[in-house]
Amino acid sequence: MGRYERDLEYADRVIAMDAKNADAHVQRGMALLALGRHAEALTALDRAAGIDPECLVTHRGRAGSPMGRYERALEYADRVIATNAKNADAHVHRGMALLALGRHAEALTALDRAAGIDPGCLEAHRGRGDALLRLGRHEEALAVYGATARLDPGDAPAHAGLGDALLRLGRHAEALESLDRAAEIDPDGSWVHASRGLALLALGRHDESLAAHTRAVEADPQNPALHRGLGLTLRSLGRLKDALAAYGLAARLDPGDAPAHAGLGDTLLALGRHAEALGFYERASALSPGNARLAAACARLFDRAGRHEDALEALDRATRLEPGNAEHHGHLAFVLERLGRPEEALAMHDRFIELDDRRVMERYTGTPRPAGRGGDAPGADSGGDGDRADGDEALAACERAIGLCPGDAGLHCRRAGLLLGIGRREDALAAYGRAAELEPGDAAPHIGRAAALDALGRHGEALAARDLVIRLARGDARSRVGRGDTLTRMGRHGDALAEYSRAAELEPGDAKTHEYRGHALAALDRHAEALAAYGRAIEIEPKRAGAHAGRSAVLVALDRMVREFLP
Repeated sequence: MGRYERDLEYADRVIAMDAKNADAHVQRGMALLALGRHAEALTALDRAAGIDPECLVTHRGRAGSPMGRYERALEYADRVIATNAKNADAHVHRGMALLALGRHAEALTALDRAAGIDPGCLEAHRGRGDALLRLGRHEEALAVYGATARLDPGDAPAHAGLGDALLRLGRHAEALESLDRAAEIDPDGSWVHASRGLALLALGRHDESLAAHTRAVEADPQNPALHRGLGLTLRSLGRLKDALAAYGLAARLDPGDAPAHAGLGDTLLALGRHAEALGFYERASALSPGNARLAAACARLFDRAGRHEDALEALDRATRLEPGNAEHHGHLAFVLERLGRPEEALAMHDRFIELDDRRVMERYTGTPRPAGRGGDAPGADSGGDGDRADGDEALAACERAIGLCPGDAGLHCRRAGLLLGIGRREDALAAYGRAAELEPGDAAPHIGRAAALDALGRHGEALAARDLVIRLARGDARSRVGRGDTLTRMGRHGDALAEYSRAAELEPGDAKTHEYRGHALAALDRHAEALAAYGRAIEIEPKRAGAHAGRSAVLVALDRMVREFLP
């Protein structure tokens, strides 16, 4: 038996002994409301109001039901305050009604007034925390919830509020501690378990997050937000069909829930069902027109479908909403180019460069930073930018050697690698081609050709070269990694993952391969698997910088997902 069933049973026992007990009828009505039995709840609360017309809790419960009106609760509170301005309860109920109506600043004022009249009123302090949280004043909310928890260490909502504030501040481990305490006090609280699930997700503890969200849904199966939380974790686990079902149920329970439609779009996009994803993104964007992420998501799919004017309109909205976001400006520049508006495109490219740093460019293009100047090309110089003079000297020496031995394919590969290292990509491609003519059965020149073609953006040709390498070097894990790199540059992260996975089977002790698997999984939003892959790379090579950076990036992505989920 859950908390609300117990409350109902207790209220019924009291009413059986004293049918005129207004408090028991209130308790019965609030329990019925929580159980979704709204018609019975309204009858119980009407009965309580008939017994005690001035009972504010009764009126708040009646107004809070789907059949009631929060405006009526506000009206009742104002009526009491007009006769007794020092009535702390009236100010509390006024504040809670205003909170429910989305009038957060006014709610805070009312709740401040209540706390001033009665400093020991827990409900006033909790309400103040809720109002501050919704106003985005997270540090202040944290202080208020902390003070409330000190007033009553056994108050579950205060600890839950602390956890929610800490979540919004990115302090996930501390948030989990507070939420664990709230769950100990009130093990049946669905929202506590949902918030625990979010904290665990942000910490990368996916299996525990799934268990917490499942428990939340079981406690309150009619709450669409709880199904969305479950969908979020399922998507991060790569269980896309299950995530689709969870988001779909949330949208059916509340067709006006924009995040549910957005979750459907995100999941369908990950499944490659772009046309369906666009429909849900458009619906979510219409419901939440101030959300720049949704506008940008629509724009990407409009662009993919060749609907460039629609993409332009969506990106205009995204840039207005987030004028400092480099990605929006970069995409807008490409769309303007496709529409034949080069001067505007150039201006937008300039703005993109002004806002951009290298990490944003990599995220926007889907192209990873090469390990060295020549990537995996044979003979490539992987030194720093200050080595140009040494590269020129080495190139001159190599060319003298080729003059003496023009048929040495290895020297041509070495020259090509040096050319690629100093940015002479076309010359490097030609040099690798010459080496391949001299030794057509040697994989090394073809690996170099693929790297040069990738550097030139000619990824289709690069992929053909990678395929030839695989035929020449059967069983070689590095050839699979190279093909995965080209597929990554093409944005084909699922295919890249297959190559990296095959390479990991061939050489399970290679840290780089596991790192690159992590990159591919992260690009597919399969965060749990990505963290495991990065963990394996770090286990093999504890100082593997790319794996540590990838792991951090996944945790940042999870934090962003959690923040976007929170109201």
